[in-house]
Amino acid sequence: MVRLSLILLLFSSLTLSAQDNFLRGLAQQVCNCLDGDTSETVASDCLKAVALRKGRSIRQRYKLDVSVSVERDLLTELMLDYLISECPLLQTVRPDLEENEFRWADQQRGSEDSARQFKARKRPPPDTASIVTSEPPLVWRATGTLLAQPGSKGLRLLTAEEQELSFELPTAVARGRDFDPGDAVILSYRREWRPKEGRVVLVVMGID
Repeated sequence: MVRLSLILLLFSSLTLSAQDNFLRGLAQQVCNCLDGDTSETVASDCLKAVALRKGRSIRQRYKLDVSVSVERDLLTELMLDYLISECPLLQTVRPDLEENEFRWADQQRGSEDSARQFKARKRPPPDTASIVTSEPPLVWRATGTLLAQPGSKGLRLLTAEEQELSFELPTAVARGRDFDPGDAVILSYRREWRPKEGRVVLVVMGID
């Protein structure tokens, strides 16, 4: 997950155009979870716990799947103003900023040295560190079988892990191709945030 203190520091000047009492309530629950602890690990864990507890409502309201770390980050950005106003304590959490600007994503741990910098006290005791920060890819890959004939609603794919993915399929990419349900497909796609829709859309860029 994106470091919570870094998000708060970089975006603390943002304001929402309309009040959202649901997001305000989530922010209050995050603050209550902190119980006065300003360590960055506890803050991130509290936000994750609150998001997962309200996962169904969040999916219905904002089309975000908070079981996915990237979409929890998007929820955090939506909550920024409320986190700052409802829990000023969070503004005391500060990361060690680098001169360069970084983007953050979950990846497999590289080494003990890289994981050591993330160690911090939390309740209950933490699991073994399993993520480090790195540059996320601009293009993603997916492999699976078609669940239905692609059409105006896009393309639906079932992966080998039994995960169903839905993609937007541009006409230029689909032109000249014949698809049938059950076909094996390998495709490249990008993740695109649609502010008006309030969700992340997977857009097909090419099909092998």
